Amino acid sequence: MRVGISTGEPIIGLIGQRRQTYTAIGDTVNLASRIQEICTPGLVTIDSTTYQEVERYVNIRRKAVFSDRRSQDPKFVQEISDNFEKLQENPDDVAALKEVGSQFLKHDDVLQAHEYLSRALEIDPDDDELKLAYAEASMKVNQMDAVKVRGKKDRMHLYEVLGLKDPLLATDVIPQELYEKYHVMVEETFDFPEDILLPMEVVDGSVGHARVVGFLSRALAELLNLTIQEKLEIQQAGYLADLGKMIIPHHLLNRAGSLSKEELEEVAKHSRESARMIRKMGYESKNLLEIVESSHENFNGSGYPTGLSGEEIPIGARIVAVADTYSALTAWRPYRDRWDNRAAFAEMGRDAKKGKFDLDVLESLGKLIGVESS
Repeated sequence: MRVGISTGEPIIGLIGQRRQTYTAIGDTVNLASRIQEICTPGLVTIDSTTYQEVERYVNIRRKAVFSDRRSQDPKFVQEISDNFEKLQENPDDVAALKEVGSQFLKHDDVLQAHEYLSRALEIDPDDDELKLAYAEASMKVNQMDAVKVRGKKDRMHLYEVLGLKDPLLATDVIPQELYEKYHVMVEETFDFPEDILLPMEVVDGSVGHARVVGFLSRALAELLNLTIQEKLEIQQAGYLADLGKMIIPHHLLNRAGSLSKEELEEVAKHSRESARMIRKMGYESKNLLEIVESSHENFNGSGYPTGLSGEEIPIGARIVAVADTYSALTAWRPYRDRWDNRAAFAEMGRDAKKGKFDLDVLESLGKLIGVESS
């Protein structure tokens, strides 16, 4: 399968005698079709405009057309194979990384060369010869010719999508020490349902949010010394609490301004919908469902859906509420830029004093991310 994507204004309409089928035409659609023609099988290729919209979410490399003479050079193939075997045994073998990078550079595959030389330089930043090779590869990457697209007069810069970024690796949100302490345990105890959560996050403009909330919810539960069962249920609730956003009208999800009373009521329906969907997925724990349904209750009773307050709110819901808000504030949204983690935590501190959050849970978050309460 090959997928080509471009971003812009298409013309969309109904076609056919009965007007039951949609189609799209226009320059943007034609460009997407042309990009698809030169895709590498199994990859998604995008134009520069799309790249600017999605680069915060996905790992991308620039696409270019290279000579295939290296594949016809037996000596090159043998040398690369020998060094790949060394890297399988030791991925941090600087000499092998350096040799592979240099061979790719010699045969004009500058993207591959840049990747291997960059890895080698991270391990041995004092190797002068390595620095020169890396500098040469970097210069060639920057000067690399754009790709010729059929039907376009000028060459274009295209990009290949390699996969989603891991939001847990954003060290300005989750410190590396925190990630290293908990990520293996968290990943081993929950099978993340991407096919269910990602479509909702794409519409909401919050790709990666569920992973961060689930991770932080488990870390907070660990710090607060809850039971094993509670920890697991809180972790699950953190991942799944926003599933119900699927029922919120799309035009309300990314509204930059304030919502009317009626619109707020529409948004507030999603916590109960989340619990309903989770039950339908086969989760039967009463505590888990209560945590999800109560995850938007406020400590002072001003939240939804039922206005619970204080200890009436399950501890898991109080934890998820803190993790959810921190994740939302420190992430980019279509209607605003992301907050620095210290600014986000300070804002949450002000809200906690007004009664929105459980102060004990918020202070625990501060300990996890290395930010003190003011």
